[in-house]
Amino acid sequence: MNPVIAMKEEILFPGKILNLHVVPVEKVMSIERHLASQEILLAVPQLSTTNHASAPEELATCGCTAEILKVVRLGDGTLQILIEGKQRVQIVRLERDNDIGFVGEF
Repeated sequence: MNPVIAMKEEILFPGKILNLHVVPVEKVMSIERHLASQEILLAVPQLSTTNHASAPEELATCGCTAEILKVVRLGDGTLQILIEGKQRVQIVRLERDNDIGFVGEF
């Protein structure tokens, strides 16, 4: 299963490049896992922008594969990343992962 980053305020589309400040520990761990394993990263929009997604039902059923173009590790443990959308995908399975937040298949 692939690491998932829940997109709270932005939606990533194929060809779109976003500059994101990644704060929640689970999202940072998801990015770190992607970088270490080169598994495909899935950027999936959250259905609600009022809080952090805590269940797979709070994420959309379609998303975008993503490539990390640049990572800057900040002193407070957060990341500043440049991410590019690659391909729109239909999510067929999402699961909660205690270490990185969410994992999914497309």
